[in-house]
Amino acid sequence: MDYFINVALVLLILAGAFLCVYVVIALKRTVESIVKLQNDISKLIEQTLPVLQSLEQASSNINRLSNDIERRVKKIDNFTETVKERFASIVNLKENIAPANPIIKLLKNLSAIQKGVASFLSYLKQN
Repeated sequence: MDYFINVALVLLILAGAFLCVYVVIALKRTVESIVKLQNDISKLIEQTLPVLQSLEQASSNINRLSNDIERRVKKIDNFTETVKERFASIVNLKENIAPANPIIKLLKNLSAIQKGVASFLSYLKQN
């Protein structure tokens, strides 16, 4: 029976040794996989940084263009407000002049009468 226990003990020790060798090999493969993963992540970061910088530059350009467009829209808005105010003042001026309209008609009629009289006198002088 001692012989059987010794054989079993030797088998257990060999199984433990093979298990240790397997664990070492598995850990080595795991470490290699982690190193490859780390290298891939490093490459990905190196490739991503220029893209992020380009996006940042594009965002800056879009922001600058947006501000420029906003400034121009405000200028156009101010211009249109100025034009509206001028048209309103012209309309008000026309409304204010409207009561004086009969006087203007009278002056035009007097001018027409003067031209008619001058033409009549000129015709009489020729004949």
